[in-house]
Amino acid sequence: MKTVNLMMAVLLAVVTAFTGLFWLGDVEQHKLLLETAFWTTFCERFFGIALAGLIGSGIWLLFNMGLRRVGFIKNSAIGQTALMLLAAPIIGALLGTVFFCFA
Repeated sequence: MKTVNLMMAVLLAVVTAFTGLFWLGDVEQHKLLLETAFWTTFCERFFGIALAGLIGSGIWLLFNMGLRRVGFIKNSAIGQTALMLLAAPIIGALLGTVFFCFA
């Protein structure tokens, strides 16, 4: 199950980075970003994408906890899984937003 959790964390990072890079309305936001409020637009994009990724990782973590409670998963470190699943979307959102802003 550790391998499945790692693959899910990588998938969440890639999806959030891709979403951060290709958010709807990106041409208008890119013009706004370059012309006016850089940090405001940057933070709005980053926090919006990170929140969506964190919701996805929270659902996967609840799924893991349910499988552990039923007894399907034994000797799994939920704390390590939670840290990995929470860090992946944040890193992905940051990378996607940085690539959007400077590309």
